[in-house]
Amino acid sequence: VPLTPPTLHPAAQDAQADRADPGRTHAVGSGALKACLATLAIAMTVAACGGGGGGDDNGGTPPPAPPAGPTPPAGPPPVTIAESCAAPATGGTAPNTGENPTQIGATIDAYTNCNSVFAGQKITFHVSDNSGQTGVLRNANMRVWRVGETDQQVLDRTISISKQFIPKNAWENCCNWPVSYTLDVPQSWSTGYYKARFTSPDGGVSWLSFVVKNRTPGSVSKLVFQPPFDTSQMYNPWGGKSAYTYNSSNGIKAEVVSMRRPSETRYGNGNDLMLGVVEFIRWAESRNIALEYLASDDLHASSGVLSPYKAFVTVGHDEYWSQSMRDELDRFIDAGGNAAIMSGNTMWWRTHKVTDQYGQALGLLKGKRTGGTDEDNETRTIGASYFKGGYVNHQTQPTLINEDYTIYQPSHWAFEGTGATQGAKFGGDDQIHRYESDGLDVRFVNGKPVPTGTDGAPAGTQILAYTALPAGWDSPSTNAGFTGQGPNLTGTEGPNAVISTFTRPNGGTVFNFGSTDYFRPLVGCTGTGAPQKMACRIAENVLTRLGGN
Repeated sequence: VPLTPPTLHPAAQDAQADRADPGRTHAVGSGALKACLATLAIAMTVAACGGGGGGDDNGGTPPPAPPAGPTPPAGPPPVTIAESCAAPATGGTAPNTGENPTQIGATIDAYTNCNSVFAGQKITFHVSDNSGQTGVLRNANMRVWRVGETDQQVLDRTISISKQFIPKNAWENCCNWPVSYTLDVPQSWSTGYYKARFTSPDGGVSWLSFVVKNRTPGSVSKLVFQPPFDTSQMYNPWGGKSAYTYNSSNGIKAEVVSMRRPSETRYGNGNDLMLGVVEFIRWAESRNIALEYLASDDLHASSGVLSPYKAFVTVGHDEYWSQSMRDELDRFIDAGGNAAIMSGNTMWWRTHKVTDQYGQALGLLKGKRTGGTDEDNETRTIGASYFKGGYVNHQTQPTLINEDYTIYQPSHWAFEGTGATQGAKFGGDDQIHRYESDGLDVRFVNGKPVPTGTDGAPAGTQILAYTALPAGWDSPSTNAGFTGQGPNLTGTEGPNAVISTFTRPNGGTVFNFGSTDYFRPLVGCTGTGAPQKMACRIAENVLTRLGGN
């Protein structure tokens, strides 16, 4: 059911509540999971599927192999990503058996046991015919597409489904449904982002997505893309709650959400939960920028999983990261690998993976941020932070979403071929700052924004483009609800958004685009003969240089 999002970002509301009630905890929601945390110290292995993943439907022909170039220093030997999705859990009992809470309005719901899979592996789909009867099978249609410049349908199948029990607190306890269909992923399916659509006999539709990984990592592309599955589940209110109050029943958010449950697919403001993923893939393939794919679970569970690549890419809204995910990215960059962060609100919350009562590592537990001069501030990894950036509600504040980036380093290689000049502006017409943006603590020196470094910005960080976020944007740096949850700042400027970059001593470069909505200009640059806007050329320069394509 579409919901109206709050004027303040949901995280700001929650932070204000924490400040008003210091005793308010972020404990696990169920007794079973509390016990799990107590005994397992909340650091659970999450490789139930050998990785999770995201992405979207179809793809075109991969471009020629990238030219040979210098290979980044090797990190630890790459580990083998799990060879198969784990079989669906069959243990445990759904809590409160016999209760069937009111449905959320869908006549069909579906989820998969894995977010990422290799060609040749099995992946299972679990579907409920909500308008049918328990134990009575009816036919439904299942179609799968690979997302690309042109979506490619790869499967069209009739499957049998029946109504399934939905447990109480389904946002956390979902769902242990039986397998409705097992797919042996054909060897011919290339690495990519796949969307599955399930259509009920009554015409209802449920969507889900997963990625297919490359069995020989790095052989198709040296760019690896991680769609933000963890973040999408944190905002997903299926079953009655998300990790936020604004779209949770009774205004009380969940402390743990299941990774193996159906999805409502969209935020309350209408945006896709996998914000920008499809648009980015279509643009990249239209520009012959080849990608390989992993999921957040892969990054969490497999140390060395990034080693075969030259650059890691994330897009849209990649807010939730486990410590293991961040450790793997840091290890990769320290070893000379690169990162393109085309995301906003990135790495803002830390998650913990927990095991559910069925024996699967399905849950995501939201962890609190630490305050003060936190040495673990995300700025140290990605060169910008939501703390100094902000959030705007485009529905209630439509006049605040047309801000341009102003260029301050036009001679940087990222602007090659753009005709960029000092002070030139771009992006506002495409609403490049429409939701959440990330910034830095800065001072202006000789007319240019310069990082202070007090927010954790690495030495040598350059601000290539900058915008001061106008009054009306909600920023943690000026919101009393976040007092004590961020670094101690010494800059002179208010909330802002930046395009920033830095290079670590051994050569690993991070390029941060500073916005959840940088993908929006790419839409207008997609397809043969499409005009190439400045924002698009910058993105192409970054991906081809960092990824060696």
